Amino acid sequence: MSEQTLTHYRKLQHPDFIGAYALEPGKDLILTIASVRNESFKSMDGKQEEGIIIRWAEPDYKPMICNATNGKSITKALKTPYIEQWVGQKIQLYSKRIRAFGEDMDALRVREYAPKTEQIDPTTAIAKVNACQTLEELKAVYSGLTKAEQAHPEVVKAKDARKGEVK
Repeated sequence: MSEQTLTHYRKLQHPDFIGAYALEPGKDLILTIASVRNESFKSMDGKQEEGIIIRWAEPDYKPMICNATNGKSITKALKTPYIEQWVGQKIQLYSKRIRAFGEDMDALRVREYAPKTEQIDPTTAIAKVNACQTLEELKAVYSGLTKAEQAHPEVVKAKDARKGEVK
């Protein structure tokens, strides 16, 4: 059984924030920053804390607590320390083995460079979406598209339009 078919125990604990456990082994994750602000939250030990919270434009991902290390990496990747200029920008997350709190652990980290954006031609994806005759078929086709295709504005527009037309 490969690591990619296994479930990390932290996924079952329903933590409020994204962590290294959320990434597939050896894979990076590219997300778009929707908001950055100082918020109050409960730490893993139940204490009330305050810190920088980053929320994503992609709705399926939990927010991230932005520690000093990741804040510096985002600043380098986006070439600005100003959080207002981070909004709408993509960053690339990865998992790194670190030594912290007296033990070795996996930590969520941000690459110090902006991710390369994948240029896709949405024509085929739009054609697949437009060919759907039922809502179930539309769901199946859309979930079968790549993440880049699913996120493409023209594909999203076609999906939403087709959703209103099929039953």
